[in-house]
Amino acid sequence: KTSIKGNKINHTVKWTYVVLAQYSGNYKIPSLKVGNYFTKPFLIQVISPNEIEETEVVNLEVNISPKRVYPQQQVFVKLRIIRDGLQLVNESITPIEIKDTKIEKIKEDTFQEVKNGKKKLITEILFVAIPEKSGKLFLNEINYQGDEINGVNLGSIFQKFGSYSQNKGRRIFSKSKPHLIDVLPIPGNVNGWWLPVYNLKLEEKWEQGQNKFIVGEPFTRTISISVDGAYADQIPELNTFYPDSVKKYLDKPILKTEKSSTGLKGIRIEKLAIIP
Repeated sequence: KTSIKGNKINHTVKWTYVVLAQYSGNYKIPSLKVGNYFTKPFLIQVISPNEIEETEVVNLEVNISPKRVYPQQQVFVKLRIIRDGLQLVNESITPIEIKDTKIEKIKEDTFQEVKNGKKKLITEILFVAIPEKSGKLFLNEINYQGDEINGVNLGSIFQKFGSYSQNKGRRIFSKSKPHLIDVLPIPGNVNGWWLPVYNLKLEEKWEQGQNKFIVGEPFTRTISISVDGAYADQIPELNTFYPDSVKKYLDKPILKTEKSSTGLKGIRIEKLAIIP
């Protein structure tokens, strides 16, 4: 901040750190150096979530769909953080981790609902999980914590999930229930590459739509593969065969992954220059 009073100019620089401990225990926060000055170090004690009484003002709901999948198949994990009559800041959740599974957040929305005359502030976070191996996969409980804002009514302000505020009151804790995902083995009659997706499109374009070509002059063949429910790098390279009477030059493939509320959409585009 910069403030001017008369002919005096003051500059203020402020750093705000939000710290999330991964394990319980005693931690020393070291001093910070600014120029020739140092802050004082201090100690904090982090206790296990099991030692804290869970509050009812924040509820966590987790929905997994589908719960029976194959390796490399897209799974939706939707987390709903429901705040009942409170406005909270400094919110955080423990990382969502599943063994042998790639997880990525793709969407987050915050909105209000009124039920039985009570206002609820809800944050929906949508994740996509791609299991890599068959077996029983466990999503452990997700722990939540946040600070209540003193003197502020629900709905009077909207802050992004995880935002910071100095005007904070009591600390709120909550947690979700654990969940199980059943990953089936890949069927034994599968030949070639394996990619369980909801929709697969294969498109081909020839340069200028020609069907007659001139000896010695190059033309381009473009092959596009799009799939719903997979990353672009999950789509294998195509094996294409050409007669010995042509020369071919393959460009580096273009890989794009689109993310939306409907999940992942992977696109692989291969361009090949051919000279007869």
